Amino acid sequence: MTLFSDVSKVNYVADGTALEFPVPFKFYKNKDGTAQIKVYSGSGDALKVLTEGTDYTVAGSGEEITGKVVFAVPPAENVKLAVLRNKPFLQEADYINGQLFDMEQLEDSFDGVYMNLQELQEQLSRALLVDPVSGDDPQNIVETVLKYKTAAQAAANEAVAAAATTTALVERAEAVVEALGTLADEINGEVI
Repeated sequence: MTLFSDVSKVNYVADGTALEFPVPFKFYKNKDGTAQIKVYSGSGDALKVLTEGTDYTVAGSGEEITGKVVFAVPPAENVKLAVLRNKPFLQEADYINGQLFDMEQLEDSFDGVYMNLQELQEQLSRALLVDPVSGDDPQNIVETVLKYKTAAQAAANEAVAAAATTTALVERAEAVVEALGTLADEINGEVI
């Protein structure tokens, strides 16, 4: 069989009612019967790896574009889902010199290699890359960015608090000005 797609991941945003989500790429089953896919769900910064058989079931193993992930309970509205191929990086075919050569077995082996390459490409598309001549450590860059993110969030929180304080001070100042105006009118004998 030939792989007709270079896709190895699909993302969805749940609507709170849908139970089935198409899997538009070919996948197989592991020896234990589970599908060679992994499903993640997340909202905000919370990410969870879901469990096949508990959180969802899978149909369409070995088929090119008709697979699907089926939930017993629909994921909540706005929950993000990611369905990824998760084929083990194993070479399970054993070609013995002098024996009949099964072309389907060879093609399945090549399909497996390309599936693994697609998985790596998908992961690489989400990775931080540095220039080939850079001496920077990507892990240090990520840690620095996360520190700046934390500092930026703290600064934003302080700005919101300062704005609230400023608004309260302006309201108090306006009340004082109004009271002073009333007092000045009373002093001038112009009480209205």
